[in-house]
Amino acid sequence: MFHLIGWYEISDILDLNDEAEDENYLSGIMQRAVSKYRERPGFFTPYQNGNEFAGELVAPIWYPLASTIGAALMAFTALIAACYFVGFLLYGLASIIMMSAEHRNTALEGIANSLTLEGLTLLGTVAGALLTVLSIPHSLLSIVTRSTVTVVTGTTDCGEDNDSFLIYR
Repeated sequence: MFHLIGWYEISDILDLNDEAEDENYLSGIMQRAVSKYRERPGFFTPYQNGNEFAGELVAPIWYPLASTIGAALMAFTALIAACYFVGFLLYGLASIIMMSAEHRNTALEGIANSLTLEGLTLLGTVAGALLTVLSIPHSLLSIVTRSTVTVVTGTTDCGEDNDSFLIYR
């Protein structure tokens, strides 16, 4: 879906060996990320080999499955963060009853951290669910468009400039 990149491309992008002493190391990462993004096949790009086509056939199953698993893990993390919130809330109430400022501050910090984690994981859950819904039609439409472009370019690229049967030059 959206022609995601693999682990090899990510390791190439995050390779910091050349930039260990560079103070603007983020610019190198951004340049490599943009170049890797431009190398990926587009929506109307013909297939280069059978591996691309096979990957495209697996995409309507694999990408929704992967984003569903990711959304489920994020939802589970949101549930755990909610449990931490309740625990720190009870801890804060107990610290108020015992009149302990140190424990109250610890409880407030824990409440703030658990609410932050709760918000981020809920956002990730919604994003994963949205990716799941969007990935199915996108993958199916990508199969149709790329296959059509591959067939059309395969039939129209028959006559090259050095073809002896070319009528005009």
